[in-house]
Amino acid sequence: MLASIGTLLLVGLVAGKIAGRFRFPAVTGYILGGILIGPSLLNLLPEFPFRQPIEGIALSLIAIAIGGELSLKNLQDLGPQIATITTTQLLGAFVLVLLTSRLLGASLQLCLLLAALATATAPAATIAVIREYRAKGTFTNTLLAVVALDDAGCLIVYSLASAFASVLTNGSSISLLTICEPIREILGSFLVGIIGGLILCQGLRYLRNDGEILTFGLALAILTSGLATTWNLSSLLATMTLGMVATNLSSASHHLFDLIQRIEPPIYVAFFVLAGMYLQLDVLPSIGALGIGYVLARILGKMSGAYLGASITKASDTVRNYLGLALIPQAGVAIGLSVVAVAQFPELKSTIMTVILASVVVSELIGPLGAKLALTKAGEIHSDAN
Repeated sequence: MLASIGTLLLVGLVAGKIAGRFRFPAVTGYILGGILIGPSLLNLLPEFPFRQPIEGIALSLIAIAIGGELSLKNLQDLGPQIATITTTQLLGAFVLVLLTSRLLGASLQLCLLLAALATATAPAATIAVIREYRAKGTFTNTLLAVVALDDAGCLIVYSLASAFASVLTNGSSISLLTICEPIREILGSFLVGIIGGLILCQGLRYLRNDGEILTFGLALAILTSGLATTWNLSSLLATMTLGMVATNLSSASHHLFDLIQRIEPPIYVAFFVLAGMYLQLDVLPSIGALGIGYVLARILGKMSGAYLGASITKASDTVRNYLGLALIPQAGVAIGLSVVAVAQFPELKSTIMTVILASVVVSELIGPLGAKLALTKAGEIHSDAN
């Protein structure tokens, strides 16, 4: 079993390095490496018993990292423009994917889930492009703010959509209870996260050793995620809230987030390789139209939504015309939520995982190019960085 974990990490590392040679994101290499060794091709690891704990830990790290970026001071400085653009690009992706998938014959439950998953972007890919080309300026600041807020919005959208999909799956009618259920899930998730965050802040006051700080932080993140799952709440939303509470109430939490970043790479490698392993290539021909429709509708929804929000708030021409190009990447949160979705709706497992993972591969290939083009058009890439 230990050999399986070692193989997973080595394959991911090599595949990520190869992807980098061709100037593709490492996460694309991880996923492709997983496809290579998975059941669809070589089937080198037919059984992998550690999948669930690896996925759980990775999802906890993804969520707490998102929360750690949401300081109230930064959010206040962003203003209504950022909030409006973030909301409209989320709704743009959600509505267009919902309508497109429905027109292509998908069930309403599947449409809701795919539409919610379409709202997620991949901050890591966009930020990597910004750093690589040393981009600076108003456009870059706006892009960073929208990307930071996007995944938080995605978690809320998914919580609502999955709750309604559950009602439809169980054959219940839409009523006041239908509306209250997602509200209960969101509020309950926030409450669990707030309590966990307060405990984390209190504990960090008495810890000085890096090992103890990291252990305490990981324990609370994983415990919060586990409790939320046990109580049928959103584990990602709860853990994100924990990170948000910590970053706003404890200066010591920033050191914790730095420590977490140091241990993220091998966990993320294993997580994305596993995701690629379970991409069922034999399903692709049967959902080709749905997969293509999802990718195109999501990109168009992000671009048109960002354009609408920028127009409403009278943002600059560069923000209005090019911001959507930089919102194409989709990876960690979408994959994480798709794992949650298939656990809730196992009958939709093959379709959801194949569509989302195929979209991730496509969006991670073209997404960084879109971000670079947007930053170039905005005039915020330094000429000596090309």
